Amino acid sequence: PDEPSPIQVYGILDPLSEIAQSASAVLALFGMTFNAEVNLVLNPVIRHREYPLKRYYREVIRWPAQLADGRATSSLPGGSGLVEGKAEFSLATRHVLTAAVHSLPTWLVTAYEAEHDMDNLRQADVGDGKWCETTYQLRQLYVEGQAFILGEDGWPVSSAKGLQIDVARKGGKDSLSDDTIVMGNLGYFQVHG
Repeated sequence: PDEPSPIQVYGILDPLSEIAQSASAVLALFGMTFNAEVNLVLNPVIRHREYPLKRYYREVIRWPAQLADGRATSSLPGGSGLVEGKAEFSLATRHVLTAAVHSLPTWLVTAYEAEHDMDNLRQADVGDGKWCETTYQLRQLYVEGQAFILGEDGWPVSSAKGLQIDVARKGGKDSLSDDTIVMGNLGYFQVHG
């Protein structure tokens, strides 16, 4: 950790943008986990017609248990819940709030356990000083890619046109969950996992 970092990350951000809200967590992860040299330049917009931040955003990333310098992630200030990928925060407002997961477009993530409507959270419904706990679950995964036939030298020679790809649950052939055929156009395929 005392040696110069082989990884250098540069970021130019408007500190009041929506991108900056999520980028701060990712840059902290790179810096502490991989011992990366993180260089951040703040480039704010000089004039705004309206207030730029209209929502509260909290990025939740599952961190490794140990950092590059050997420290435990849980020993960091505010490190509680980072290894578990859990967020805890308190917001006292009379506004209607929405709790949502911003995931990859190929993931279908929904609330699995929730006492309240996560799209219309109000302090009056939850109760003053009470918790609103929600568990989210990855319900479906969408996978896309390319399949090629390799020549003797290990390089692709053509697309694997007509190849059937089966997606099965672990444990047997009876549990086929999806299948597809590779297209002739660049060997493209897509399946649900």
